Amino acid sequence: MVYCNPNIMRYVINNMLSQKFHASKYDNPLSLISNYFVPTLLQKYGPVVKKDPTKLKNLFSQSWGRIYQLFCQQSKVNPLTGKKECTSGLSALYYKAHKEGATHRDAAVFSDKDKSDGGSGEATFDKYGTSHNVDEIVQTVADYITLNKQTNYPEGLISQINKITHVAVKLINNIATDVHNPKFHDHLVDLLTIMLGRLGIKEKNEICSSQFILDVKRKIISSKNNMESKKITTIIDTLLTKIFANQSLNYEKYSAVQRIQIRTAFIHIIVFNINRVICHHVVPQQLKMLAQLKPE
Repeated sequence: MVYCNPNIMRYVINNMLSQKFHASKYDNPLSLISNYFVPTLLQKYGPVVKKDPTKLKNLFSQSWGRIYQLFCQQSKVNPLTGKKECTSGLSALYYKAHKEGATHRDAAVFSDKDKSDGGSGEATFDKYGTSHNVDEIVQTVADYITLNKQTNYPEGLISQINKITHVAVKLINNIATDVHNPKFHDHLVDLLTIMLGRLGIKEKNEICSSQFILDVKRKIISSKNNMESKKITTIIDTLLTKIFANQSLNYEKYSAVQRIQIRTAFIHIIVFNINRVICHHVVPQQLKMLAQLKPE
């Protein structure tokens, strides 16, 4: 078990965080979790769980997400060690403060730039306190997809996804229309939560930039050997198995390469809906963003 020096953590909270962050308003992370995160999560999900106990997993998922995001954000592989490390969040700031001698020196020794960006820009603390924005995005998109039946998708979009993935146009269109089913709501909530977490999304405007589709390609579609990617694959495969069964097809009979292509097509369908709902992007805008991607 890693020992956490309370003096270092207190230094991080008092000297390395802006007052706009929720963590700066509490003495320690446990106090933040118990006095802020727990009440807000219970207020949001309590009534839902009382009506339907099966929704309890949403509460657990959001709780885990909040705590993880509090300590670790924007994890990257350290080229020197080959290990995955958090580049922001309380843990990154804690280890930076410890390395620079926060236990032995007065806080005044640290410069103003250390307080604002962790010294070299490597360890900062993003606005994880806006996690409720992510909850709102997830719920809004999941509700839209499952409550609005679609009989077809724009021909240009389906054609572009076909060009990128080589999945048949008819199959893409069938998947795109069949995902609009209320019984898929919980799966979509789980999928969207993990996807946005993997992308490090905290605000709606981060979704609406042209960089978003490139990040989806790099961090989700092309990323394989990490826990989040494996979870995303599992959820998508569960959804596709059910969607294919509705069409009297067996998803498992497709080759491994074909399933990768179909998953990619599915992700682009979900991204299309995210942009349509959150950013109000029209089809030409979305096609322009998709055009940045090369065929798989």
